[in-house]
Amino acid sequence: MTTVAHYTYLSGSHRNQNTEGDIVVDDLYVYNTSCSNIPRYPKTHSFYRNNVTSFYTFHLTPMTWTEAYDVCRQASPWSALVSIESIAEQSALVNIIQSNAAYNIVGAKGFYTSGTDADVEHRFVWTNTGVQRTMTFEYWHVGQPNNVAGNQDCLLMEYPNDNFRWGDVDCDTKHPFICEVEVPGKVTN
Repeated sequence: MTTVAHYTYLSGSHRNQNTEGDIVVDDLYVYNTSCSNIPRYPKTHSFYRNNVTSFYTFHLTPMTWTEAYDVCRQASPWSALVSIESIAEQSALVNIIQSNAAYNIVGAKGFYTSGTDADVEHRFVWTNTGVQRTMTFEYWHVGQPNNVAGNQDCLLMEYPNDNFRWGDVDCDTKHPFICEVEVPGKVTN
């Protein structure tokens, strides 16, 4: 079967895009276990809003945005880099960071999120679901996003002295990151 397909793949400083061709399948991972043994969500930090519970894992080893994206996707079928949907969620994440000495120290230069404007400059979208979603909440630091040197396409919770307001950075820089699993309903650990 042939159809119109669209994919964007960021690799280092290269971006490949194809809008015609066969169906493209991405984010395909094979788990060597039965479906019942794959944990639905990590037993970590959580936040509840709008009948959805988000579970967060903080990864302190700095990686590029693409590496971080892959680590989150490989953690489970439901895991992805975090998307921040409200000031309440932003505040919850900041509280988690500020209450943990290791997160505070390692995250002094920021945490990657799933936000990117790789397709259209200054039009940031969330990529955590595999389908790009327009941001309905933004929390930029003054003067951000600024696309310094024309290659800042990834969203970072960047400014710890300003409640980790957001900035745009080069996707090849290495930063710690936050993964998120969203589960419908109110779920407790």
